[in-house]
Amino acid sequence: MMTACRLPSLPARRPTSHTLLAGLLAALTLAAFSAPVLASEDAADPLADNDAAHSATPAFSGMGQEIVRLDSGVLVQGDKVHTPDGYTSGFRLTAGMAPQQETGWDLGAELRYRQSDDVPMSSSDSQHVQDVTSLGGSLVAGFRVGHFGVYGKTGMAQWVSDPVTGRNTFDSTSGSTRVQGLGARWMTRSWIGQVEFEEVNDPELEHLNMITASFHLPF
Repeated sequence: MMTACRLPSLPARRPTSHTLLAGLLAALTLAAFSAPVLASEDAADPLADNDAAHSATPAFSGMGQEIVRLDSGVLVQGDKVHTPDGYTSGFRLTAGMAPQQETGWDLGAELRYRQSDDVPMSSSDSQHVQDVTSLGGSLVAGFRVGHFGVYGKTGMAQWVSDPVTGRNTFDSTSGSTRVQGLGARWMTRSWIGQVEFEEVNDPELEHLNMITASFHLPF
């Protein structure tokens, strides 16, 4: 089950984003206190070896399809992206390395491609619709405690927009902007849960500001 919502494009959205992030961190920090308990219980579980494999998965690796796992410990994953509003599709590739210990820092990188069609935009005196294409990359760092992990990312994105409707004065434009995000993941043998917030600091890409929550039950 996967749900996602787009942040409202309002001038006051930044305080709202920070409030959501603060609440997310508080809730997930409380949940992290139970991770050592779960780890100690698994020590007496004959299936604990399976959890060891999970603990070696970077905190920022979620439900993406595994492409390759190298002997060095590097995990490469990829997944398609579709937003609920129907404007955007694309893909994301992540590559990360995690220590084998249940507690440790994870490092990696992320590549994102987004194609947004017929996105409504507003200017000072009119409204129009445009197509926006963006390509970006980020450095990602995470920290795991047992089954629980948090992570953050920061990077850049290059974008190009083409007007579909509106006055002829709306010519194609392009630019670059900063991307930042924060997330948390809980992975066990029976289920995987992940919450992620991503923000793009450019009005042309406001439709990509999202909070995504996903829950996966493998069977």
